[in-house]
Formats: sequence, structure tokens, C-alpha cells
Amino acid sequence: MQSIPQAQLAGKPRSGLGRYVSDRTALVAILGIVAIAFAGVGAIGNLPAIDDWSYGGTAFRFHHTGIFAPSDFTGFTLVTNILWSFPFLVLFGDNFQALRISTLVAALIAIAFTFLSMRQVGQSRLNAALAALTLAFCPLFFARSFTFMTDVFFTALSIAAALFFLRWFASARKTDLAIAIMASVFATLSRQLGLFLPLAFGLTLVLTRRPSARVWALAALPLIAVMAGLFVNQFYLREFSRVPALYGSHYGELTTVFSRLIRHWRDVVFNSFSLAFYLGLLTFPVVIAALPKPILRQREWPVAGLALVASIAFCLWTHHRQMRWLMPLISNGYENVSREGIGPFMLRDDYLLGLNHYGPISDGFWLPVTVLGIVGAVLIAVRIGRALAPVRIGSGLVREWRADGLPVDPALVFLASGVVVYCAPLVLFNYFDRYLLPMIVFVALALSRMLPPPRGSATHRIFSPSWLPVPCLR
Repeated sequence: MQSIPQAQLAGKPRSGLGRYVSDRTALVAILGIVAIAFAGVGAIGNLPAIDDWSYGGTAFRFHHTGIFAPSDFTGFTLVTNILWSFPFLVLFGDNFQALRISTLVAALIAIAFTFLSMRQVGQSRLNAALAALTLAFCPLFFARSFTFMTDVFFTALSIAAALFFLRWFASARKTDLAIAIMASVFATLSRQLGLFLPLAFGLTLVLTRRPSARVWALAALPLIAVMAGLFVNQFYLREFSRVPALYGSHYGELTTVFSRLIRHWRDVVFNSFSLAFYLGLLTFPVVIAALPKPILRQREWPVAGLALVASIAFCLWTHHRQMRWLMPLISNGYENVSREGIGPFMLRDDYLLGLNHYGPISDGFWLPVTVLGIVGAVLIAVRIGRALAPVRIGSGLVREWRADGLPVDPALVFLASGVVVYCAPLVLFNYFDRYLLPMIVFVALALSRMLPPPRGSATHRIFSPSWLPVPCLR
């Protein structure tokens, strides 16, 4: 978990994909592949998909009146989604096709930032491309790219914030921190779950820096900015717009966290294992690419065995309780994809005529998918165990923290903290599988950061192309 030395990263010859292409060429190729796939879907039409009728109505109202007035249906903040859609509505008119185009553009941005984030943590272009394509062709992400749902845009903002936080940990440039804080505010004004970004940053600073008033103030700065954004939004809704009677009412569940833990511990167990299986499945290509050598050391067999036994016991437990034990364990995302499919008839036939050209996917397909999820979860557990093995918890660790902060890689602490903080409320409450889309990138980055740097990569050369139209990146 130590920081990667600059000398270890620099001065080595390029290998693999890096011999033949640059970051710019690789990124253009990735986006080209995804754009061709998007075009092949043929999702054209002024039709709402899934919950677009609600979000789209808010966007159309803002375009016409300049007033942000969400409906009773949504509990998400939704502010930045509406602002993002505004120029597309100006260009293409008030229709759901314009909203769909805005999400497709956001999807390409999320994929690009995934590639750049992987390069920022020291990964080769090949591994960075694999992570970007893993996100792009994840069925949950790919399907939601053709809607005006909040998932894709929120994912793009979360990855952007993570990228600039990682850049700040490497360079301590104030511009990077300012952009990261701004992206965090925007993410939280899309979904309240964006709070995980400033919380992860603050926790990282507190753990990796010597405790002082300056460190505590800097750790709290992004959280203060995000909370101020939420406060301004609520003030605006109350004073200048209207707050629907049921807007955000389901967030009242937060007041019953502890009673829920006591009375509904079975839900917490189910959510914990299902979340682990989903992360193992969604990040499986990256998990395989990040396998160390040897995959399992002798002392790691107990960790792998325990994780595997616990996973099998969970499946037997859910089967005994007559619950679904095969993927998809959580409804909404994969369930919609498996029922409706993704193709040129998706909008017109599925949403307008109520036809279904695909049919439900049988359990014969979901069985190997579940196995992949379990294997991925076990391998992630082993990687976490290997990363934590050198840490010795005790009074000496506390003294070391007080003296100069913990001797750990702050980038890895930030990414790991982000996963933990983001997933904690999902474990305590019911969630939809599509909520895990930002964690595909966070888990991929964390696993990559745990690995030794590949040959030819250099932190001081990563993500420094002058062709990006952002002055502070040059």
C-alpha cells in the first residue's frame, strides 16, 4: 500500500499497446468503437424510456420557463441533469430524442474519463482501454445511455471528480482540487449519493496526513462546498419554485437506520452479498486483468476459501428461504435489460406498442453469470486481503499516524474509501443494481492501484497530453 516511487515508474521502454499508439489515438479508437455501437442500436424517436416522462417533463418545463420544478416522482436532486440537457433542447427542440442525445454524450465523457483515470493511476493503455470498454458495454450502462435517467450522467460526474482528486494527490495543484470540488458539487446536485466523494476525500486526508487544524480544514472543504450546494438547492425550491409534497419523502428512512439494522438484519446480509456479487460481475474483466502472480499465495488460501464458502452459504440460505439466489438478485437494471433487450426496436416496439421481440432470459444463462460474480467477488476479497496484509493494527500504528499520518498510498485510500462510503447506505437500504455503475470504475481503479506499475508507465507522464482542451492539464 506504499506510494509508487517516481523512479520506479520512469525511464523504462514502452511495451505492448504503448509501442504503437498514443493516449490520444487509443482514446479516439475507444470512443469510435462505442459510438458505432450506439449508432447500431438505432434508438431514434420522440418517446420516453423508463422514467423519462418524469425527468423529461422537468427538463421541458425548465427550458420553457427557466424554473426548476421537479415532480413528486423523483427524490434525486436532478439539478445538473436539467442544466446539462438545456443546450441540447435548444439545439434539437423539446423532445425526448434531444434528452437521449445529451445522455449519449455524457456516456462518451464517462468512458473517456475512465480511460484517463486508469492512466492516472499508472496503468498501461491496454488496461485503461479494457476498463473503459468494461464500463461502456456493461448492459446497465449501455442501456441507460439511451434514456434520460440520472445513472449515466451521475457516473460521468463521479469519475470526473475522482480523476481530479487523484491528480491532486499526485501534484497538490490547487486547480485540480478546485475542479474536483466543483465536480463533486455537480455530482451531488445530480444525486445525493455524490456525498461519497467529499467524504472519501476528507477521510483520506485525515488518515494519510499528520493531524493538524490545516489538514482538518482542507479535509472539510469539499464537504462544506457540497453541503452548501444542497442548501442552496433546497432554498431555491422553497423560495422561488415549489417543493412537491412527496419530493424526497423516501429519504426519511435515514432516521430508522439503527432500528432497521436490528429488525431487518436479513436484508443487510442479502444486500451485502448481492452487492459483492454484482461488483465481482461488473468488474470481472478488470479483475482478471489485475490478477497478480501468483494468483493465490499459500497464506491467502484461507481468505479465498472463506469468501467462497460464505458465498455458497449465502446461495443456499436464499434458496432455503425461497428467495432468488441467481443473478439478477436486485431488480430494475438487469431485469429490464433481460426483459426488454437492447436493439433497434427498443423504443418504438417496447415502449410505444408494448411488443417484446426478445423474451425473458432463462436461468440457464444466469447460472454461469452468477458463478462469474462469485469468482470475481472472491478474487476482489483476496486482493483486499493481500493489500491489507502488511498493515499491523495496534498502538504503534496510532503513534505513527499522529506523528506523520499513515504510510499508505493516499490514492488507494481515497478509492477504497469511496467504495466503502458509497456502498454503506446501499447495504443498509434496498437499492437498484444500476446504482453501482460508478463503482465499476472505482473498484477498477482501486484494484489497479494495488498492482505494481506496468513497464513503461510513468506517473509524471500520465494524463498530460496538451491536446485536452483544459488549460490546467497542460
